[in-house]
Amino acid sequence: MRRVTVLFAALLHLGCASAFVQPLTPEARAVRITGNPEATRGCTFLGNVEQVNVGSSDNLVNAIDDRDANNKLLNSAAKLGANVLFIPSRTSRSFLRGEAYRCPPPAP
Repeated sequence: MRRVTVLFAALLHLGCASAFVQPLTPEARAVRITGNPEATRGCTFLGNVEQVNVGSSDNLVNAIDDRDANNKLLNSAAKLGANVLFIPSRTSRSFLRGEAYRCPPPAP
């Protein structure tokens, strides 16, 4: 019985926490993330996007917070009309910054 209670509590924790993850918009699903500056060559810079990630001492909560912050960043880039999000580097767990670009489709 104790194992069932512990399992139920863990699933409840996971389910409740994941309910707070912002879903990706259909437009954000089309945004490609890159860390390669060459991928933005020939693209139009649309603006910077930023997201603060609160963070926690709980690894599960951190993973959910990271996913939520990434989704918010992608959604913000998509709102600008971006199809590429360049993230130069992640220097902090609590702050995400990226550059939104509109790039032409690859040549056939």
